Amino acid sequence: MITPNIDKLANMGVKLSQSYHLVINDVVDVCSPLNYTFFPMKLKNAGYATHAIGKWHLGYCSWNCTPQYRGFDSFYGYFNSRSDYFTHYERQFLDFHDGYEAVWDKNGSYSAHLYAERAERIISEHNTTKPLFLYLPYQNVHEPLQN
Repeated sequence: MITPNIDKLANMGVKLSQSYHLVINDVVDVCSPLNYTFFPMKLKNAGYATHAIGKWHLGYCSWNCTPQYRGFDSFYGYFNSRSDYFTHYERQFLDFHDGYEAVWDKNGSYSAHLYAERAERIISEHNTTKPLFLYLPYQNVHEPLQN
């Protein structure tokens, strides 16, 4: 495909040619450096409501590493690199959270449906006089591949 405008933009910026790398390995005492300013932190300072749903995978060894300490008003999803789509367990541990609380009553519910329902609720209850940022990385593109 001939894309001269996209090619021009790419040549003036940064090209991402490979993104399959480990962000945070299975080491549980590691998180994205706490001195980093995340995008939702900037948006919150600009008056946005900020919400994250789905995969986090930027650390959970302390609450300071989790989404609500990194600029999100709310979080609904899993912290780890992977999780079963239906049981929400990784290895022998439940990894499904609503904010700081574990979600115990969704065993058997497909994660993509739960995330979509939460996104619909956030959008429908949102005060439209305030800008909204909703970060929704669905689990479906991550292993384990389940349907």
